[in-house]
Amino acid sequence: MIARVLIVMLCAFIATGDRAWAGSSAPEQVEDRLVQARELLEAAAITHQEEDYRKAFNAFLPLAEEGNPEAQETVGRMYGIGDGVELNQCDSTYWDGKAARAGRPWAQHLMGWNYWNGHGVIRDHDLAYLWFMTAARNGSPDAAKDASILAQSDLRTPGRVEALNQRLRTWRPEDQPPARIIRMPNIWGLNWVMRLNGLTPCRFEP
Repeated sequence: MIARVLIVMLCAFIATGDRAWAGSSAPEQVEDRLVQARELLEAAAITHQEEDYRKAFNAFLPLAEEGNPEAQETVGRMYGIGDGVELNQCDSTYWDGKAARAGRPWAQHLMGWNYWNGHGVIRDHDLAYLWFMTAARNGSPDAAKDASILAQSDLRTPGRVEALNQRLRTWRPEDQPPARIIRMPNIWGLNWVMRLNGLTPCRFEP
C-alpha cells in the first residue's frame, strides 16, 4: 500500500515537473519560431519571390492564431498588400484589430485608417481618431499627423474633437470589442452600393 502511494506521488511530481518545464520553455519556443518567420520574411523582401513570401506567411499564421501580437500584425499587413496570400481587406482588418487591441502601435495606426476609409468595417470617424491618437501615444510615426488631418477634414463639428480627447483619457485598446468585419457576397453592382455606404469591398470567399 505504501509503495503504491509513493508511486502515485512520484508520478504526480514528474507530471508537475513536465508541465513546469513546458510552461517555462514555451516562450523560448515561440521566440525561436518568430525569429525563423522574420528571417523568411526578410529573405522574401530581398528575392521578391511569391513563393518566399508564402513561406513567411505560413510561418507567421500559426503564431497569429495562437495569439502572438507581432505575428497578428504581420499577417494583417500581408493580407493587406497580398504578400504570400491573396489580398483580402476583410482578413487584413480582422488581424489588424487583434494586434491593435494587444497594443501593437502600427496595427493601431492601421485600424485608424480602416475606420476612416471603411476598409472591411463600417466607416467611423470617431473610432478612427481614437485609434490614430492611441497609435501616436504608443509611438507610431505619423499617427498624430493623420489624426490632425482627420480632425480638420471630417471632425469639424464644434466640440467634437475636444469630446474625443476627453474620451481618450479612459479609452483602452484592450477593452474594445473585436472589429465587426463586413463580409457580403460579391454580387454585380453591390460594390457600388457598399462604397456609397462608406465601405471598401473585400475580396470575398464564395
